[in-house]
Amino acid sequence: MKEANINLIKGFVKLKKDPKLESFGIDKIVLENSILKNTEWVLGMALFMKSESLQRRKKISSSASKKNAFRGMLNHFMSIFFIQIIVLALVNNIFLYFFNKNIH
Repeated sequence: MKEANINLIKGFVKLKKDPKLESFGIDKIVLENSILKNTEWVLGMALFMKSESLQRRKKISSSASKKNAFRGMLNHFMSIFFIQIIVLALVNNIFLYFFNKNIH
């Protein structure tokens, strides 16, 4: 059987007493042994995938998104650093031009 893509887990929950549809997806799944804080109540259902694959996949997906966020931040800082180097080089050359012009 082909491995399911964890990012494709999507669905809706509809209660008899509250007919409003609530969506759920990978972002709303709480992993095993997680502790929920600062909440008065939780409505949930148990999902089971063989050999804890959901927990392992969500951790991998989470670490990949952290790496992508870090890469984006690093690219941003490197761009700023590169622009600062160019500006400093231009200021240095302008200063040297006027300094050498005043000496001669």
